[in-house]
Amino acid sequence: MKEKLPSGPRTSARGCLRDSQGEKVKTRIQDVVHRMDNWCPFFDYPLESRGRMNKTDSR
Repeated sequence: MKEKLPSGPRTSARGCLRDSQGEKVKTRIQDVVHRMDNWCPFFDYPLESRGRMNKTDSR
């Protein structure tokens, strides 16, 4: 059984989120074919701000 590690930049769940556009759209650079996927930008939301909204928020 593997030891459970605490969450962190090298031990928590993560991945590279992208769409499947690269299955159909490709480009060739110096005779090497590259997929043209749309990658999700990095995002980070502090937990302490969850559930709290300013009076100016429309949600």
